[in-house]
Amino acid sequence: KKKMRLSSNGKRISKSKFTSYARYIHKILPDDTRISARGMAIVNSYVHDLFERLASEAGRVAKHAEQKTISSNAMIAAVKLQLPKDFAQASMQAGAKAMNNYYEKTGGAPKKKGKKSKK
Repeated sequence: KKKMRLSSNGKRISKSKFTSYARYIHKILPDDTRISARGMAIVNSYVHDLFERLASEAGRVAKHAEQKTISSNAMIAAVKLQLPKDFAQASMQAGAKAMNNYYEKTGGAPKKKGKKSKK
C-alpha cells in the first residue's frame, strides 16, 4: 500500500493536476520520428502556453461582447489576435476541416437554438 502524504496539520496533500499533450503530439508525428523527453517537454510547454493564451483572449473577447460563454466566434477572434497571420489562417483551415469531418461522422451540424425568424 502507498502511504498518503500528509501536511503538517494532518490533512491529505493531493497531487497537482498536470495536463500533458504528449499523447496528441505523438499522434501527429510521422511514424518513423522519435522525440526526446526534453524535446517533448518543450513542445508540451509550448502547447500548454498557447492554449492558455488563446483561452484567456477568447474569455476577454466574450466578456467584451457581454457573453457568459466562449463562442466559436470568440475563439476565432482570439486566434486572429494571438497568432501571426499565416499561422492564424492555417489554424482556421485546420479547424474548419476538423469540424467538417466531425459533422460527416455524426450526421450533420447541430441545430441552432436562437431567435425565431420573422416572416
